Amino acid sequence: MRKTTVFVFGLLFVIVFSSTASAIIDYVDSPTPSDTETGISYADNVSTCVDITVPGQSCTADMYFYENSSGSWVEYGQSWYDRDWNYRKSFTINHTFVDGSLSGFPFLVDLVEDSDLVTYAQADFDDVVFVDSDNNLLPFEFDCFNASTGNLTAWVNISSVSGSVDTVFYMYYGNPSVSSMANPAGTWDSNFVGVWHMNKDNATHTWDSTSNDNDGEFVGTVTETSGVVGNSLYLSDIPEIHIPNDASLEITDEIFMEGFLTHRKDTESFSYFWDIQNNGPLSGWYCFYRWDSNFLQASYYNDSGDNGYMRDYPGLTVNHTYYTIFDWKADGYTHFYLDGVVTDNESSDFSTIGWGAHPDFKLRGNYVDYDELRMSKTIRSSAWVNLTFDTCNQTTGLLTTGKQEIDDGTVTDTYCADFSVNCGTTYYWSVNTIFNCSGSIWWENHTYSFTTSDCPVSHINPVNNSCCNCPCCISICAKMSNLTSDTIKFAFQSNYTGIWSSLEDERIAPANATYCLCVPEFVWYNYTYYWRVVYNVGDGAEYSDIYSFTTEESIDDCPCGETGNTGSMVEYFDYGILGLIGILGLLSVLFIVDKRRK
Repeated sequence: MRKTTVFVFGLLFVIVFSSTASAIIDYVDSPTPSDTETGISYADNVSTCVDITVPGQSCTADMYFYENSSGSWVEYGQSWYDRDWNYRKSFTINHTFVDGSLSGFPFLVDLVEDSDLVTYAQADFDDVVFVDSDNNLLPFEFDCFNASTGNLTAWVNISSVSGSVDTVFYMYYGNPSVSSMANPAGTWDSNFVGVWHMNKDNATHTWDSTSNDNDGEFVGTVTETSGVVGNSLYLSDIPEIHIPNDASLEITDEIFMEGFLTHRKDTESFSYFWDIQNNGPLSGWYCFYRWDSNFLQASYYNDSGDNGYMRDYPGLTVNHTYYTIFDWKADGYTHFYLDGVVTDNESSDFSTIGWGAHPDFKLRGNYVDYDELRMSKTIRSSAWVNLTFDTCNQTTGLLTTGKQEIDDGTVTDTYCADFSVNCGTTYYWSVNTIFNCSGSIWWENHTYSFTTSDCPVSHINPVNNSCCNCPCCISICAKMSNLTSDTIKFAFQSNYTGIWSSLEDERIAPANATYCLCVPEFVWYNYTYYWRVVYNVGDGAEYSDIYSFTTEESIDDCPCGETGNTGSMVEYFDYGILGLIGILGLLSVLFIVDKRRK
């Protein structure tokens, strides 16, 4: 028991707290960022975290995070999926990489030397699961993992990926009793007829991850090597990979074939990456790259000797990995894509490409690495193609991994939640914690703040909206900051002529440097000038910030004397007209006087 003595208007009160009630004192601590911390990077989402000291094993704590950047408190973060799992991490997909909203997209999670997984996950990673922001389980497949190093490569089927807001999902681990919940077949939608990660799953096969089980069989010696995602398979001049005929491969309407290909030897002419022997209207069909003539080609032929082809000259190089796509529609339209960019299309020769019953597929050698080969019976959108290319290549900025959060019922747990931030802004965030110890419930609330780093353009001079500036060749200044290590290109502009125009050539600014430009055109008194800094930070988009200042009213108010021109431009024009009228009037009087003398 604990006693507290309180004096109120001369009266003495003794308040007695029970041991349970004492738990409400400072059980939420160690905020990250620390309270009132400044200089927080705005390049990525900010992870706000707190440590929770749980009173005992019979107690739980539910966390609710709020922030008020919109002017009112808004909840963010996510409640715990299942307390049988003690740890979790969040993943945030940057929506600026998503050209349009996608459903059921297989997204790559690639963790390297994650010490938290080494320490807290099962040795076989059976306890690893993924959930969306509503705590719905997401189908996933392990490509490869190593529990001793913490390396994990997994494909996660994200039910909805937004092109307008970031998409958040979570990985949970730290459940010692659960069996594997991986679901390879559910990771790939029903339009996939084959997905081959090109691992050497055993001495004779590479598995198909879809429910169709179109496994590839090795003919000759196939070598496993490092690939774009996990491992890849290398075929020299003799080996092949056969995919036996199956009804699921009888595609007649749309075909979409994709994969990462690397040609390793420039003395070999042909690299066949799809070779189909067909029992339908065509006898054969194949895609290949001919290195001696430097063209990419899809061809077909039949028993009568008829043939057709689509050819493109993309200028590929040896030992470079290309994301290569060939698609076809029954109307005859075909396309090649390289690294997500369409290279050619054909609308006549391929109107009868659809193969008939039980086609026989093979991948042929000629010194080629194959990785992540997939075949679909639908044409994927350009948004799908581009995001596949970015997620396979782990493009910088696409995916952000949050800090480890803990909810294991021990003395101290750590909870985190992410939200997006802007530059040069102070944010207030709050944590509402509800404790439950054997039915005794209470809550704590703590509010913190942090301030993000200066915007790319800051420390403006003259101060924005300032007055009383003397037009003595005014210098405009701005500090250019760069937290993302991108190249900042910028230029000063003004609209003193009535339209925005550059006052200088575009410049490249290193980080945290202040630039000034003396503008002799700013010479009018009692006039408001508008100027801006136009810049980009490497993302291809152009940004600008507009500022203004007003000059002194007259020459008498400025130490620089006659350097400027008194009055505004409009006033100066009015004064000129009045002066001209006065001169004309004086000349008229002189003319009349002179005429009277005569």
